[in-house]
Amino acid sequence: MSTESKEPGKTLTRRSFLTAMGVSGVALAVAACAAPAAPGAPAAQEPAAPEAPTAEAPVAEAPAEQAPGAEPATIVVSSWFNMGFNLNMPAFNEAHPEIKVEVIDEEFAAHHDKLLTALVAGTGAADVTGIEDARLHLMANTGGLADLTDYMAPYKDKLVPYKANFATFQGKNIAVPWDSSPVLLYFRRDIMEEHGVDPAKILTYDDLTATLQKLYDESDGRIKMQNVAQDGVYPLMNWLWQQGSGIVSPDGSKVIVDGPEGVRSLEYLKSLWDADLVFKNMTGDAGTVAIKAGEMPLFPHAIWNASFIAGAAPETIGKWGVVPLPVFEAGGSTATIWGGSAVGIPAQSKHIPEAFTFAEFNMLMKEGSEAQWLGANLFPVLTEAADWPIMNDPVEFYGGQPALKMYAEANALVPKVAYGKDWLETSRMLGQQQSEALEGNKTPEQALADAAAEMRTTFNFS
Repeated sequence: MSTESKEPGKTLTRRSFLTAMGVSGVALAVAACAAPAAPGAPAAQEPAAPEAPTAEAPVAEAPAEQAPGAEPATIVVSSWFNMGFNLNMPAFNEAHPEIKVEVIDEEFAAHHDKLLTALVAGTGAADVTGIEDARLHLMANTGGLADLTDYMAPYKDKLVPYKANFATFQGKNIAVPWDSSPVLLYFRRDIMEEHGVDPAKILTYDDLTATLQKLYDESDGRIKMQNVAQDGVYPLMNWLWQQGSGIVSPDGSKVIVDGPEGVRSLEYLKSLWDADLVFKNMTGDAGTVAIKAGEMPLFPHAIWNASFIAGAAPETIGKWGVVPLPVFEAGGSTATIWGGSAVGIPAQSKHIPEAFTFAEFNMLMKEGSEAQWLGANLFPVLTEAADWPIMNDPVEFYGGQPALKMYAEANALVPKVAYGKDWLETSRMLGQQQSEALEGNKTPEQALADAAAEMRTTFNFS
């Protein structure tokens, strides 16, 4: 299967666009034969894989000098989206002739299933392997990922905090952060002007509701925010993370979804749902149609979403803009995430030093990281990226707005949050209870209490 670029203006698959607009996993399953999503795009929710027994990952050996005249070491790189790696290969080969690289393309779900099996078995994994952030701690829980703590030490203070936290498990660095996924508030410039809306004045979520209501009323109910799947956990999770909360605590040890931040977030989502200010349970090409028709002109979403919009509705390129997210209360964070991935190095690899050198070149050094963004739309994980000259460049998609600087600044402000090793199951439990609340069968507070109780019982959380 092809791995298509997320660069604005390039063709994208229907599956990719539906994922970006928040369509349910059922709709995505129908489009399963489409090309795999790029790393920043969260995949359709799938049943949890069997959890592997916990074990301590062995510490990787320190890099060794290659003996004179020795044959180059060959490492295997496996992922569902290798475009950035392939684009960087000539530069990497020139810088490191002592390392040969073989790249394997795999389908997203099959890749993760295969990797989990290989980590449990202790054999069969590539030397460098892409891992969706949401599944990273599940993989680490097998004990099969190399401890990269010593390798990552020079970069400890150079990563945006939330990505560094994702790449840490039980106090060890178990991955190299790959792509970031900061969220801003998207808006269509022409439609906002038509309705007399200044997006820069949307400072609180109450302001967002009032603006959505105005757009809804003045369009006879045609204009709404993005799609919400009744049992899908986005955008609920975005709002939880924005407030420093989540399903589990940042260290993954406690269930916190039933805290005040969770209740506030679900109450807000229900208020939009009840007022008919969001699209509900869209399927098929409905999201594409709504974007093209200008009926979805104001919504929070991640940086990678611009590529999906550009691919589905190229006639809208140049008509979009972004502003910081609103807040729930004065002084609150304006930053959150949606998606993202990392690169792991299995402990079974015979070439851990060389594997890290490859990951380091692509994600932790300016040359490789900048090229991954420019060539494959994989946003940097380094805090210094906010100061790179390219972040001040005007972006055609956003009508010339230097939006990358805003994304980079937001990326550095995202609170430390976590998916947790049981994400595939805990998010399913949350989605079921969210559905109950949106249906009016339970209050948001009771729904979250029930979700948290099930999680604590099932996974022995405190």
